[in-house]
Amino acid sequence: MAKRQRMKSDDVEQLLDYFPGFMAISDVEGHILAINKNLAKVFNKPRDALIGQNGFTLVDDQAGKRRRQCMQEAVRTKQPTQLVDRDKERWWKSLFVPILDASNKVVKLCFYIEDITKEKEREELTISMKDDYYKALIEHSSDLITLIDAQDKIVYTSPVISKLYGYKRSERINHPIFDNIEAHERSKLMNLKKKLLPKYGETKKIKLRVPHKDGSSRYLESIVTNQLNNPNIKGIIVNTRDITDLEEQRLQLLNQKNYLESLLDSTAEIIFTIKTGDQSIGMWNRAAELNTGVKHSEVRGKSLRALPLFENLPEIETYIQHVTAGKSRALSQIVIQVPHRGKRLWQVSPSFIEEHDEITEIICVCSDITYRSELHGKLIPGEVYLIPETPIDQAQSIFTSLLKEGWAGYYISRTDQDVQQFSHAPNLTVSTCATEKGTAPTISTLDELYHNIATFMKTHTNAVVLLDRLDYFVSLFSFQDTVKTLYRINDVIRARQGIFLLHINKLLFAHEQYAYFMEEFRNLPSQEIQHIQLQDDAHGILSYIMEQNVKNSIVTQAKICTHQHVSKVTAQKRLHELLRDGLIISKKQGRINALYLTEKGRELLLHQKIL
Repeated sequence: MAKRQRMKSDDVEQLLDYFPGFMAISDVEGHILAINKNLAKVFNKPRDALIGQNGFTLVDDQAGKRRRQCMQEAVRTKQPTQLVDRDKERWWKSLFVPILDASNKVVKLCFYIEDITKEKEREELTISMKDDYYKALIEHSSDLITLIDAQDKIVYTSPVISKLYGYKRSERINHPIFDNIEAHERSKLMNLKKKLLPKYGETKKIKLRVPHKDGSSRYLESIVTNQLNNPNIKGIIVNTRDITDLEEQRLQLLNQKNYLESLLDSTAEIIFTIKTGDQSIGMWNRAAELNTGVKHSEVRGKSLRALPLFENLPEIETYIQHVTAGKSRALSQIVIQVPHRGKRLWQVSPSFIEEHDEITEIICVCSDITYRSELHGKLIPGEVYLIPETPIDQAQSIFTSLLKEGWAGYYISRTDQDVQQFSHAPNLTVSTCATEKGTAPTISTLDELYHNIATFMKTHTNAVVLLDRLDYFVSLFSFQDTVKTLYRINDVIRARQGIFLLHINKLLFAHEQYAYFMEEFRNLPSQEIQHIQLQDDAHGILSYIMEQNVKNSIVTQAKICTHQHVSKVTAQKRLHELLRDGLIISKKQGRINALYLTEKGRELLLHQKIL
């Protein structure tokens, strides 16, 4: 076995001299056992003269004390320890490395001391440059940066404070953050602080209304971060930006919105909006609330499917899908199932709100035509009913109500556009009497008209036919031939127990022709007025109701008493007579009973030349 060799003193000194810094080996008390030439030169003594001396006595008391504590820490932990300190205008880094014997006991220490003054100067210069850099960013930022201590006093604030508040920095530093803030805003700030304090690093956002020095107000939005436990900050950082312009615009838009909603709430028309994205309800005006008994708060933000209101929901959904895809689609009526009130029929005129060329919301302006569909009374199967009015609204209303009762329908009109609104209805057949081909089958002769209706009647039970624009056939053919065809159709209707609704614009026919139709075909049950005799005060009440209906004003019994100068007892008696004869109807709207003129009442006034 090879014999172990120990390092000689000269070998150790040669090794120590190899290192460029100051290096030595000592015992655990600090007595020098070996030293390199660089450190000996610092002490200005030969190596031999330094061996055995305590190295801590060769330096200043404070420096010696710091190094002794570092060495003792290395002896205690048996791990290398490091010290960076400043002595005699120089920066030093000292490293103490414990040397252990075979029993794991520290018997010696090797310490290395390095002059790091230039490195520290470069580091401090870099830090100073960074400080200047960040300070420039903060000082020239348009956002206000404020540091608040644990006692709520402002420690630092950036110069932009004079622009936001009108105060100089000196007027705010060392003053409480709550100064000049109104009680409500101060309470918001206090609540925010309570949420921030328990969690270091927690960040919250807050919007405050604060006073400017000139007496005006500013709206500020702040990001507040808890850095109280950060030893380099020890405060709460508040980053603030001025949002006064944005907030004033928001308030202005809100006021406009409230004004428009108030305006829409005052109209008699039912108005609501549907957002195309999630098909949810946006606006729901006062008239919609009164008509349904459902409040705005109960429907806003809810999807159509989540609301048990819309009876013809598939039709509405299909309409939304088509219009948002840029396809043509008509929506003329909405069926509402009102809790505890039954069904309502709304005639709707849709319009759109667009953003970036996309439809984002559908505005539905509706009128309740339920009472119109209720006016015709019980129609007798096997009859032809004449509906002599300029618009076709009532005829379509009756036709629609029969379809919803399960009747099979056949609608014949002038063009594709006329029949399009009914193209979605179940159990429906449509035709047009256009000269050019369209999407719907066309009828070009009187024989085809008869054949199509007869075939429809024979292939369907409970069948109803609505023929619009009879004048078109009269203009193409003769009046006599058209009447003959109607007689043939009448025979089929009677045999099959169907219903034939004949819509006529009396302005397009000669007086004798129109009189002939009136003689040959039935009026709607509600329009039989020949045997009705009214007293003068009843006529006055009926006329007043019509005038107010035209103005979309709600008519009540109390208003009638005031306007007509009649007693409550007389008003009740006359209204009972008018209701009995079907000249008016009463509809519950909220807590009041509103009165409406029926078509029968209108016809009576026209017939007796009241208007």
